[in-house]
Amino acid sequence: MSNSVSTHKYLDVYNAIRSDILLKVYPDNSLLPTESELMEKYGVSRNTIRRAIKLLQDEGFILTRQGSGSIVKEIHSDNLMDQSPSQIPPWPSATSSVEYHRQPQSIQVSRAALDKVPIPEQVAQAFHTPPGSLTYRVQRIWKMDDIPYNYMVQYVNREILPGFSQHVDEDRRIHNLLEKYWGLHRLRSEEHITCVNAGFIEAGLLGVEVGSALLLTTRLSYCEKGVFEYAQFYGNPKYTGYVMHMEG
Repeated sequence: MSNSVSTHKYLDVYNAIRSDILLKVYPDNSLLPTESELMEKYGVSRNTIRRAIKLLQDEGFILTRQGSGSIVKEIHSDNLMDQSPSQIPPWPSATSSVEYHRQPQSIQVSRAALDKVPIPEQVAQAFHTPPGSLTYRVQRIWKMDDIPYNYMVQYVNREILPGFSQHVDEDRRIHNLLEKYWGLHRLRSEEHITCVNAGFIEAGLLGVEVGSALLLTTRLSYCEKGVFEYAQFYGNPKYTGYVMHMEG
């Protein structure tokens, strides 16, 4: 195996575990799986796992103790913003875009359905907000030539964006409102794409059978004060997919 391939494998494992830590798949103060379990999960050598674990430790995501394993540290969004470029592993510059599986004549987006709901557990963890508190929830439907193809559920951090409800339909892209009303900037976003089965609500809104395969994109967006947006997009793969563009 060449050095470049080996390096990519260790970075692949690092990024996968780091994402799971940020999404609280591995909660604060929990133990990571053992080296043997991680080797089996990712299909890599022990040395590759140890290099990924060492990088996670160096960047403050975990604490490794002899005989105790690797413990997930309590991660705050502010700490993520403090990383200098030299601390971040080299990785190709990447952007994603939506790919339409047939050329649409028009794309329509519904008005926002805005309400306040008890914050879901995974969103509370991302926002560092007490469970059970209220948060803004925005729901929209995207249509392609009047055919619904994407259902969005977006949660907004009220502590960072107070008064968001007054501007929700001014621009459906929340990032465009950050500087205008709160003097903040989107520093970065993370998107995690997986395949799920359509539940009763998603099936009804997208016109598919319950249990049909959907693409679920979960997006976390960061500003200077932390995570301000947690959004989930349920897409019908019959109409759209994703293209990743990488350079470097």
